[in-house]
This record gives sequence, structure tokens and C-alpha cells, in this order.
Amino acid sequence: MSRAECKELAKSIMKNNWIIAFVVLLIYTAVLAGLSTITACIGTLLLTSLLLISVYNVFINAYHGKNYEVKDMLEGLQDGLTNRICLSLLKQLYIMLWSMLFVIPGIIKSYSYYLAEFISRKDPNKTANECITESRQLMDGHKWELFVLQLSFIGWHLLAWITFGIAYIWIAPYIMQTTIVYIDKNIYQLSTIESNVVDAEAEEVDTSNHKYCHSCGKKLPQDASYCDSCGAQQK
Repeated sequence: MSRAECKELAKSIMKNNWIIAFVVLLIYTAVLAGLSTITACIGTLLLTSLLLISVYNVFINAYHGKNYEVKDMLEGLQDGLTNRICLSLLKQLYIMLWSMLFVIPGIIKSYSYYLAEFISRKDPNKTANECITESRQLMDGHKWELFVLQLSFIGWHLLAWITFGIAYIWIAPYIMQTTIVYIDKNIYQLSTIESNVVDAEAEEVDTSNHKYCHSCGKKLPQDASYCDSCGAQQK
């Protein structure tokens, strides 16, 4: 799926529901800032991956058709807790060591390890090294395209700067949701999405307000351009 299509799908997912998505990111930022201040960065070193997974829970669930829910941040966080704490520490240590060589190797490695938390979220039993190694393998050939995707939001960042950061209330969730869509469609399937089979006898169809995806059968709003489950463009 192209960058433009991923962005359109992200907008469709966020429609009328993006305030909660921003609140989730605000909680993440506040907790991270608090850990950095109170514990002299030790909390940040140990818990960054866990916090990232909590945010990904919300945005991945929204991508799969649920509403944004703050409570989803706690979904499955206790699973593989030791592995995820080790992942946070090891990932940041590796990036720091590569950055000591020069800034660019550190940036490259941060993209190499980008999927580590997604992998840990999907399989909490994987060790930190397994998540990092798998991420490095999966990102081979995809680091540049993910960098370009994030660079494509530079105009939005300028808008946020002009508005003294106020525009990030909408822009930050938009960037996160687009990244989730792009990763799932082009790099790493975030979870197995079961196709929704429409049973006309079991469900009363309101054709005036809904339609069904021609690809997976999920019920969609009448004006939907893309299916928020499988991503198929609607006619």
C-alpha cells in the first residue's frame, strides 16, 4: 500500500475519534517525562518498550476496527514483563553504542530495531535479543522507506510549529496511526485479522447507513473510502 493510501486509511480510522488517541499519546509522553525526571533516566531505560507497547495496543486495536480506548493501554502488559524490560534496556544500549561511532549509524540502527516492540507485543515469550534480531531482519530493505514515510510529515510538523504545538493534538495521532497502517501493510503483519463473513440471516442490514467491504465483508459506514480492517479501497 502506498504512503498516500496509508494516510487516507489512517484518516478514515481516526474520523470523529481522534481526541482519545491524542490523550493516549499525552499519557505516554507525561509518564516518560516523569520517569526521566524522577528516576534520573533509569525508569526510561527500563520501561520505554513497555510504554511503547501500551500505545501500540490502542492504535493497533483502532486499526482493527475498535474505538480508541485508554484502557487498552493496559492490555497484556503483564505478559512477558521481564522480556520487555530487558528489551527496553538492550535496545537503547545498542543504539547508544552505535551512536558513539557517529550519529548516522545510531539513526540507522534505531530503524533496524523499530519493530522490536511490535514483535514483543505479538509474542511476549520472545527474548529481547530475539525481538531485536527479528526486527533487524524484517527491516532489511525497509529502513529507508520508513524514514521517507516519516519525512513526508515535515509539512505537518511545520504547521505544528506555526501553531505553537497546538496542531499536534491532531497531527501526533495521525502520524502514529499512519505508521501502524504502513507497517502492517508493507513490512510486518501486526496480528492475524479474521475475515468478517456477513450472515444476512443473523444480522439485520441497514443499507441506508452501512455497506460491506467487497474484500473481507466487514460492515462499514456508507461513506467509507477504505476498509479499516483489510484496507481494501471501496467502490
